[in-house]
Amino acid sequence: MMRPAGVDNTQAGRTAANTAWLRRIATSLWSALRGVGHPFVWTVLTILYRALSDFGRSVVLPTFWFLASIIAFGVWYGTYATPVCSMKAANALAIFTLAKSIPFASFSGKAVEDSVGILFPDKIPLAVHTIGLLNGLVSAVLLFLIVFVVRNRFRIG
Repeated sequence: MMRPAGVDNTQAGRTAANTAWLRRIATSLWSALRGVGHPFVWTVLTILYRALSDFGRSVVLPTFWFLASIIAFGVWYGTYATPVCSMKAANALAIFTLAKSIPFASFSGKAVEDSVGILFPDKIPLAVHTIGLLNGLVSAVLLFLIVFVVRNRFRIG
């Protein structure tokens, strides 16, 4: 059987081709991480923008990440709350998490105060305030991405 010139089907040839392929992948990954031509921060932001909203084309991705963040932050707040297993405590945790996740929503001040009284009877720990800041930042970014996708969807021209 005749082989075309330049094609090496031996084990050594296949190994060399695989090694070259892996080297190209490693080089492109390294240049992406280094940010060749772009600062590292822009590379990270581009990767996050793709993972969180598919470059503004998907409304499902930021919505999914927003709901997942609400659940994750609710669990995180629950680790600092007074351990009470009841529906009242679960409801208070849900109200507290939603109040922190949706910064511009007009929740009843009384409901939030009641939930804080149930979850943190003495005083709110400093760690919960820090988690609340992070929760507000993450939620604001994800809500912005949801609104941005909807705006792109209905843009004229």
